[in-house]
Amino acid sequence: KMKIQVKELGAIKEGVVDLNKSISLFCGQNNTGKTYLSFIIYAITRYKFLFRVLEIDLKKLIEEKYYSFDINSEDIFERKKATIKTIKSELPKIFGISEEDTELMFKTLDLVLLEDKKTNDEKLKSIALDEIFIIEGHRFKLVKKEGLLKTSLQLLDEYDYSELLAADNFYSLKLMSHIVNRLVLYPISKSVIFPVERNSIFTFSKELSINKNMLIDQLQMISNGKKVSSYELLMGGVNRYPLAIKDGLNVSNDLGTLSNIKSEYYNFGVDLEKKLLNGQLQINKKTGVISFVSNRNKKVKMPIHMTASIVKTLSSLIFYLKYSAEKNDLLIIDEPEMNLHPDNQILLTKIFAQLYNRGLKLLISTHSDYVIREFNNLIMASSISSKNNEIVKYYNLDEVVKYEDVGVYYFHFPKSNTSQITLKNIPVDNTGFEIESIDVEINSQSNRAMDLYYTLNNT
Repeated sequence: KMKIQVKELGAIKEGVVDLNKSISLFCGQNNTGKTYLSFIIYAITRYKFLFRVLEIDLKKLIEEKYYSFDINSEDIFERKKATIKTIKSELPKIFGISEEDTELMFKTLDLVLLEDKKTNDEKLKSIALDEIFIIEGHRFKLVKKEGLLKTSLQLLDEYDYSELLAADNFYSLKLMSHIVNRLVLYPISKSVIFPVERNSIFTFSKELSINKNMLIDQLQMISNGKKVSSYELLMGGVNRYPLAIKDGLNVSNDLGTLSNIKSEYYNFGVDLEKKLLNGQLQINKKTGVISFVSNRNKKVKMPIHMTASIVKTLSSLIFYLKYSAEKNDLLIIDEPEMNLHPDNQILLTKIFAQLYNRGLKLLISTHSDYVIREFNNLIMASSISSKNNEIVKYYNLDEVVKYEDVGVYYFHFPKSNTSQITLKNIPVDNTGFEIESIDVEINSQSNRAMDLYYTLNNT
């Protein structure tokens, strides 16, 4: 679990984000740093660093199919701090900019882990794990009981493991790193991001191909007379896209393979297709080409670029839910209301609540009053159901949200004459929360409408 203080991130002067919350909402005016901070949090929770802080006897694990070991809490604490510190050196990749621009834009950026060693030790002991993970096609079961630091690994499959033993250092390092990352980021297992560019990623994935653009970069470097090393050719030259877009393109290019296995959240993706798209997305497993079949005309397969904006907007989320979602994932979604009519914004918010109740984490950046009001309704419904122990009139119990699990962050200019933004933690109670800038504009618009109406009818 992490609480992170950020200073001098673009226009953001200072703020604290609590990643312990199951639902985090970023609200505020445009150009206030919401996307910057979302990208930083994605990088922190997405990266799987290689940590050599545990010693695992791979030979013993293979022979006995079981291996137990003790977690060193100090090592985990140091890895948490190292994870935050490493992000600063990764900024060019995170934002898709040059080293020179990074120095200009983020020279004074500071990220601090707000946690002392005692708190870390207490949290580490409280962690309980019983889960299966896969490394290089081999399944392992990781078990850690609450209150203890002793942890165990179990090998689940019967294979010829001579290949693993031949690459002992490599597999041991990957095993160690998976376990440490799991404990460092607990309860988050991994993160996935849906930036506003998601409309274009699936629509123009072939044109935006990372490999193709790497080649363009390299040819441009050579034509400009720059000597290009073999290392630069391998690593791809410059950062053409931010990390969030690169990852989205990689997913798009691998859809044919990814769609072979259904996730435990598959039915949520189907539900989105049925309720919001009124049709079904299809993938050609050989080419990876995406098409859409409408329920109104099932004989016609529409290419993705010919579909309605709502289809392009939600396709990446639907594919994620159907094929790669896992419990304790963190979903970072920028403006989920994009291209959605108010009724669909409300419906999508209720689906987010269902995902939260099924173990997914959410970080949502939104300007939508419909999304905000619906979250407030879901919070109030939860408070009613907990008091009366009955199903609420308007919602099912799997749609309500506990206010204690929600963190709300307001990005705003504290003074009209300042360019620096304060990240304000908005209080959330059993009635929900208020976003000042949205309420002010709605009230102002309503007052103008009433004034105009009465003037029109009394003139």
